[in-house]
Amino acid sequence: MQSTEFKDRFNKMLLNLEAAYNIIKCYHLNEDKQIMLSDGDKPQKCRFCEKEFPDVTFKKISHAISHMVGNRVLKSDYECDTCNQIFSTYETEYSSYMNLYHTMFMVHGKGGIPKYKLSHKENSKIEIENDNTIKINIQEGEEPLIVWEEINKANNTIEIKGKRTYTPQNVLKALVKMALTIMPKNELQHLSNTKNWLMGHSCKGYILPVCLRFYRSPLPFTSVMILKKKII
Repeated sequence: MQSTEFKDRFNKMLLNLEAAYNIIKCYHLNEDKQIMLSDGDKPQKCRFCEKEFPDVTFKKISHAISHMVGNRVLKSDYECDTCNQIFSTYETEYSSYMNLYHTMFMVHGKGGIPKYKLSHKENSKIEIENDNTIKINIQEGEEPLIVWEEINKANNTIEIKGKRTYTPQNVLKALVKMALTIMPKNELQHLSNTKNWLMGHSCKGYILPVCLRFYRSPLPFTSVMILKKKII
């Protein structure tokens, strides 16, 4: 896709969002300054399990948005250590789900751009070189990482194989947790069912939906925002 075409499509998407939603919170993660989100509760209170200090502790630094998507600056003080441990499981499964996308789109996580493998035990992998070229290593005797048959050769394409090493619902929970973390406190009163579901409780009713959209070119910035549908 040409850069001008990509820019036009992205701007069109922004205009469509602006027509239907209000931006109620936005953070830019490329800026070189730390942002600590706080609800201002005294004593300190977890916005997820709603327990207070000293019944729960707040020793760990909580990233509001996963470190895996390049967040180094946006953190919160209202996620207790117990919930942080629960959410770390969701983020591990989110990482497995997004692994190939993060490799191909050059998303810098905690350890740089991740390598893509079918499993951690295998040597076959896809990785990004320092000059941003894609390098595919195939180890003889291992399960094929890519498919390159006659039709692929004719179309100048390859098929990349994968395994599902995640629970889809936990991937969704990782994304919802990020949304609830940066959401204004006054909006959480409408999402009690969503919070219960996030904490592993069974619940009925409306669950906060999450929609993913991928672009074939990396964006030159990393920003997160909360949108609220306009009443028309």
